Amino acid sequence: MRHYFWVFAERFGAQFLKIVAIFILARILTPHDVGLYAMVGIVVSIANMLIDSGLSGSLIRKRTLTNADYSTVFIFNLVVALLFYGLAFLLAPVVADFYKQPELDWLIKVLSVTVIIRSLGLIQITKLTKELRFKSQSFIFILAGVFSLAVAYGMAIQGYGYWALVGQQIAETVFTLLACWLHTRYFPGLRLSMTLLREHFGFGFRLMLAGVAEVIYQNIVVVAAGKTAGAGVAGHYAQAARVSEVFTALATTIVEKTSFPILVRRAEFKPLYLHYAAGLLRSACLISFLGIAILVACASQITHVVLGEQWSDSAWMLQIIALSGYGVMVEAVSRSLLKSQGRSDLILTISIAKGAVSIAVLLLLSLWGIRALLWGFVVLSGASALLNCYVVSRVIDYRLWQQVKDLLQILGVSLVVIGAVSALAPWVKAPPVAALLLLTGCAMVLYCGLAFFLQIRECQVIRGYLLSQIQQRVPRKPVVPAPATQQPDAHGRGDDVPSAPPASAALQATSGYTTPS
Repeated sequence: MRHYFWVFAERFGAQFLKIVAIFILARILTPHDVGLYAMVGIVVSIANMLIDSGLSGSLIRKRTLTNADYSTVFIFNLVVALLFYGLAFLLAPVVADFYKQPELDWLIKVLSVTVIIRSLGLIQITKLTKELRFKSQSFIFILAGVFSLAVAYGMAIQGYGYWALVGQQIAETVFTLLACWLHTRYFPGLRLSMTLLREHFGFGFRLMLAGVAEVIYQNIVVVAAGKTAGAGVAGHYAQAARVSEVFTALATTIVEKTSFPILVRRAEFKPLYLHYAAGLLRSACLISFLGIAILVACASQITHVVLGEQWSDSAWMLQIIALSGYGVMVEAVSRSLLKSQGRSDLILTISIAKGAVSIAVLLLLSLWGIRALLWGFVVLSGASALLNCYVVSRVIDYRLWQQVKDLLQILGVSLVVIGAVSALAPWVKAPPVAALLLLTGCAMVLYCGLAFFLQIRECQVIRGYLLSQIQQRVPRKPVVPAPATQQPDAHGRGDDVPSAPPASAALQATSGYTTPS
């Protein structure tokens, strides 16, 4: 649980800084600026998947590592990053012409530099994760977020527009690199082993292709919106997606980053593994579905408070996008289960199938406008979650019907909360911040109340853990021995006679059994 806490602290801090960045920069930048940056975000996201190539997951999965393992992956990542930057530099004018936005040419060329910088620090981050040093990562990533936000704000108020977002990305990547190198003081060396590369690449290559397919799937909406409706609409969608991503990224990263190493260690003990897998699915969804309910029911208030009035068109987009979080959360748990079993081939198959179908469907739906596009995204997310659950049931004997049964009760509670809070929202006449706090509080109380009323098992587990942590920190009062009793003797005097032993002690003495200490 300690590891989950530090990953939560890191992700919560990072996502909180993203909210602050959105809150500040949305009042300075225009939808056009944000839309231009969002259009090329897919390029950098694909690049990051390619340079890692899933090899980090392979390093974490392998029980015994040598310096040769780290150095081999380090050299491979750097070479791929350099090759990608050269390709991005050549294709930048083509992308700018596709969108009919000349500004994208140099934007891609400059932003792609972060790919090379990031490749230099992947090994250090992987090493920290392998050693479960999540506390160190928390401080590094949070400080990197603070530094990059300061850079972005300074550039934005100076009128640099979308270049402020580029500066933020570069500053964060550079700071993270330097901090990881200084903290670990580890240099992987320059030794390349083709045998080790084939070993890690065999596992990681599938994860890399799966990641690329996932990135394309996640960004196809902004690509279609930017091409058909222009940078302004793409900017509104991008801001709504970023607000939703603040929560979904926090939840999925906590699950994937902490559960994967733990699942790997328990994979050999099947009963314990199955018990942990089922508990992981229920616990992750119990917590995350509350956040999704708040996002959907309070979308208008969240948009007004976080983004400002000029982004009011993003509210209805956020409401629809947030619904896809149900499927995203289930997929995150399923991926961790399959990775821990070494079935990266299945992750690849699912991702390619989902990506191919989704891209075709979403491009077709774009002919009917952005609203049809978003609802299609939600439906595809749910279908993908069911597919993942089915594949998991074939690998670890966690039956599909049992997974659906575990999820339906929690999903029902979340949907009830959405309906109740959405019905209450029009009657709340208060400033946006006060209304948001009131509605969020009502959602949390109703959600927790229904969960306890329905006796959802994970509620008791979480409650028990919190109570145990509180009891550990509350000083206990010293036990004062009971005073001796006075009993008269034959002459009527009262002597000090010890009181009778408690019933449990008497029973132990007569029965020959002792209670465990």
